[in-house]
Amino acid sequence: MDEEQTKIDSYWQQMRQFSSSRTNFWISLLSELCLTIIPFIALWLVVGPDFRAYSFNVYISKLHSNFGILIAIIIGYFVYALLFNTILFFVRLQKADSFTYTCGLAIVGASIILNGAWMINWEVAKQTEMLKIFIRFLLAVVLGIIGVIFGVLLTNLARNWAYKIEEEDREILSAYRQGLPVPSKHHLRVVRAEKLAQKHEADRQELELFKEQLNTRLLESYEDKKANEKAAIIRAKLDKKESKKRKQKIS
Repeated sequence: MDEEQTKIDSYWQQMRQFSSSRTNFWISLLSELCLTIIPFIALWLVVGPDFRAYSFNVYISKLHSNFGILIAIIIGYFVYALLFNTILFFVRLQKADSFTYTCGLAIVGASIILNGAWMINWEVAKQTEMLKIFIRFLLAVVLGIIGVIFGVLLTNLARNWAYKIEEEDREILSAYRQGLPVPSKHHLRVVRAEKLAQKHEADRQELELFKEQLNTRLLESYEDKKANEKAAIIRAKLDKKESKKRKQKIS
């Protein structure tokens, strides 16, 4: 039975390895193409100010004087990417790391379109056109980093949720293989809540003990300080008396 439990533990440890928690490269690439890259290119061509000279672009005719509509379109693009990524995660076609890529790429795409829209009125000479391009590139990179950070937070939330489900499945599988009554997920949640409550209580008691020990040390330190000050005063008085006696003997 111990050997069987060891095999189960080994399996779940392998499942939590970093390489095992990443989406397959080709699945991830195909997903990002459909969720972020192709929609971004389509939006950039149709509503982006960089292609306003072409007949298929509607920026000048529809959006130039309605910047709010453009913002709404970009928000819709981001929500679409995040929503369908979440759906793919729950149907287990994507793993938790996909949120990092989706958020980063979607925000980079959104920044390219929006930055082009508010920078279109910049009157710059041809010599400084490269500066304008550099600023757009820099803003895209900075916002992309922010998007990645946000995506990492979502990835951690998704990964913790997945780990919780794995723990429940592990308990059920372990009980089944040992011939024990299979616990329900409701029962497992109650057990997990009880363990969490015990942990919080242990942390609270540890904190109270630490505060008590700290107060004791501070009190002892204060008493030692007062005792040292009192001893110093007594020594000073004795030295003063001794000095007077010496002077009297000399005189």
